[in-house]
Amino acid sequence: MRRTSLPEDALDATDRAILNALQDGFPISKHPFAEAGAALGLSEDTLIERITNLRNIGAITRFGPFFDAAAMGGDF
Repeated sequence: MRRTSLPEDALDATDRAILNALQDGFPISKHPFAEAGAALGLSEDTLIERITNLRNIGAITRFGPFFDAAAMGGDF
């Protein structure tokens, strides 16, 4: 886990757009990265590469679903 701040120039406008867009959800489809990428004007491969880079530089610590167990009727 990254404990220091990223340099100001670590993220470009596209990286910031990806982070903002994917906080609101991720498509559930046969090709979710292609669908999410298209909404951002990116190819599927480019979106995957950028998410990988965001993870590698410590801008994000994980990329995956967050389940609200209580909303789904569970209690953990």
